[in-house]
Amino acid sequence: MIARQVGYVSDYALANAFKREYGIAPGRHRAAPMSSGADPGLPGGDAGSDPERKAQ
Repeated sequence: MIARQVGYVSDYALANAFKREYGIAPGRHRAAPMSSGADPGLPGGDAGSDPERKAQ
């Protein structure tokens, strides 16, 4: 179980942390098509579309 390998007590806890951080559930993130030149660190997949991300 990946959740326990990275320090969470359950899949549910990891999914909640993912949604809190990225604003999208992990399953929806996996199902979403990624744009070309995608940044896998973002739900939308494109760092250029997020001005806050570019400023960091």
